[in-house]
Amino acid sequence: MGVFLIVVELESVGEDDLSFQEHINAINNELHRRQPDLPNIMGRMKRSLYKRVELMAKPTGEVMQMFPFFQVPELMHHEMKLRFGQDKELNLQNALTRITPNVITAAQQGNHKELLATLLTEANRDDLQKNAAILILPELFKENFFSYCLDEEPYSPFPVMIIHNRVTPLLCNNVSIKMDGVNITSGEMDIPHALPMST
Repeated sequence: MGVFLIVVELESVGEDDLSFQEHINAINNELHRRQPDLPNIMGRMKRSLYKRVELMAKPTGEVMQMFPFFQVPELMHHEMKLRFGQDKELNLQNALTRITPNVITAAQQGNHKELLATLLTEANRDDLQKNAAILILPELFKENFFSYCLDEEPYSPFPVMIIHNRVTPLLCNNVSIKMDGVNITSGEMDIPHALPMST
């Protein structure tokens, strides 16, 4: 299954390199305000999408320096909606809601009891069970389709979810994403909200 990038043609938008830079400057200036106008920022993100797509081939550090607004989780999710034409976060949340009970049951009945006992005993609320399912799923399939670590600073060419709470990871609401040694996004974000950015 391929992912199709939705990009508005430059000619139909009426934007050029000068207006692109004006949008980026306005977005960055708006983010420095006490209460940034997110709808305005999102509108400018949409109008400057065509050029950002071209620049995404650059190294991660350069991209994050050019577009520091990606460090805001809500704006990173908006970028994914613009680029891929779907709400990846909502799709993942819906899928997780459906599969969480099966993942927890499989982990409890399989060879992962001891390994995941801490997670499973913490996971008594629905939201915590969803967090546990996210962390258990790669182990059940013996796959590394997404990567996470606890309080470590990994260096990976792929996005890695860093859970900043080794003692009770399921309760963590401070998750960050790092790639190529560059902090992509961080802040108040729980595991299910970080997952779409790390896959």
